[in-house]
Amino acid sequence: GGEDLAAAVASVRFRLARADATAAEQHEAWMAWKIAHGWKPGPADRIAKRHPSLVPYGELPPHEKVKAVLVRAVVNSLAHLVDRST
Repeated sequence: GGEDLAAAVASVRFRLARADATAAEQHEAWMAWKIAHGWKPGPADRIAKRHPSLVPYGELPPHEKVKAVLVRAVVNSLAHLVDRST
């Protein structure tokens, strides 16, 4: 949905602004965005705005940690293509 796209865009913007941020910091920024938009920890439920990954990075299951690392790597590898003047 639109909110998922907005969260993804926010993650990319964070990454572009903070290329040196760790995967844990990337996750914390994503979490802050979700919480600011009314999401709470819990079993996945889009209507109730619950997400199981709204926990500290160290508590994430391995497959979720990999996602944070992948976002970091993909954005860093494509950052040279982004016009940052807009």
